[in-house]
Amino acid sequence: MSIRLELGKSILSKDVAAFIQAQGIVAIVIDEFHELLLVPKNEQLKNLSLLKALTGAPFYLSIIGLGTKSARNALTYDEQLARRFHIQELLPWSMDDDFRSFLATLEKHVALKHESHLHQEDFVRLIHYHSDGTMDNVVKIVKAAAIYAITTGQERITKDLIEKAVVDPWGY
Repeated sequence: MSIRLELGKSILSKDVAAFIQAQGIVAIVIDEFHELLLVPKNEQLKNLSLLKALTGAPFYLSIIGLGTKSARNALTYDEQLARRFHIQELLPWSMDDDFRSFLATLEKHVALKHESHLHQEDFVRLIHYHSDGTMDNVVKIVKAAAIYAITTGQERITKDLIEKAVVDPWGY
């Protein structure tokens, strides 16, 4: 089985179609969705046609696209495609319990010997201030601070290491 454009050109190989069905795939997550716009117009149209085809028969896949605001432009280019997708903008984190919980969870995934207590108020304020509440920035700051913690032998993230990670994220 192959999915075809109106012009008869195959946009999905038989092997890929068979794999999707054999594995019972129900959703595809696409990070950096906005990069659909970084190719020539004819390639953009092919990509969008592929997405449209995957969301319809016989697959009915859910497409979860993550990207910048320009990703919205890619989806709203085609009226039919725009109707198939729900666009949800992720707002920056607020300094609240959800952000604290995120920091606590993130800390568990950083393999340090000692707890850093990133969910405590002073860390929450410092990380939020430097990250502007943007998840990508939060992760980059914590990751760089964790690397500093390892290279210095402290094995715990401190406020000083967060400041160092912000000023020189690659200096470790």
